[in-house]
Parts: sequence; C-alpha cells; structure tokens
Amino acid sequence: MQNLKRQRAIDLLINHFWQNGYITVKRRFGTYLSEPPKIGDYEVDVLAKQKKNYAIGITIIGEEIKDSDLLNRIVFLASRESRFTKKRIPLFIGVNVENLSLLKGLVNSLDETVKSTIKIFPLFEQRNRDLFDSPSFDHPYKNGFAA
Repeated sequence: MQNLKRQRAIDLLINHFWQNGYITVKRRFGTYLSEPPKIGDYEVDVLAKQKKNYAIGITIIGEEIKDSDLLNRIVFLASRESRFTKKRIPLFIGVNVENLSLLKGLVNSLDETVKSTIKIFPLFEQRNRDLFDSPSFDHPYKNGFAA
C-alpha cells in the first residue's frame, strides 16, 4: 500500500515537472525509464532535464516528515552542482498538503544559498471538471451566481 501511495506521489511530482517544462530522464517505479541512482546516501525519486539544466525531485509523504535525517537530506540534495558548469541543481520537493507548512518552516531555517534552489509544492489530485460538475439548475440563482 505504501508503494502505491509513493508511486502516485511520484506521478504527481512528474506532472509538476512537465508543467514547468522539464522532461523526465529517470524515475522510480517507472515502466520504461530506469531508476535514478542514489545521490550520496539518499534516494532520489526523479531526475529531470530542461535544455541543459538538470533538476532533482523527491517526495515526502506520511511519516517521513518526522525523520531526523530529513533536513540533512534536503541540504545535501539542494547543494548539488553540475559537474562542468558548476550551476546549482534545483531540488523540487513534493509534500502532502497536511505537512506543507511544517516543511516550509524547516526549509526557512536553512542558509539562503541552499534555500534559493529548493522549490516546495503540495501533492494533490486535480479533479477534471466536466459537464456534470457545473452548478445544478435546481439551486436558485442570486445576483447571476448559483447559490
């Protein structure tokens, strides 16, 4: 069950990468793409690329937010640089909506140079609206809007 949640979280992370113009290079739990290598001692969920710039993506779900090594993991991954150009590699962190403010508080306690490469966003399902999700005609209208 935990792997299914993790896989869905990684899918949402990849959707976020796509919305920002990145192409997925490696991902965990993928069918066609290979698993990303460990960076240091830490697991990475996604490696993505935009032109010649790479990005790292991790997901934090469930009880991982209470892990004592989480801050060290974030600092280590956010301080990565590319091999030849020495550019900082951005770290995208997808987190449950419930833990979003807690993680933002942890990241705000970090150094400015590390903080600038970290992008935090909530993981949630976006429901596609269709014809039947529109306001019902049974509800009275007030000022041109459905009540």
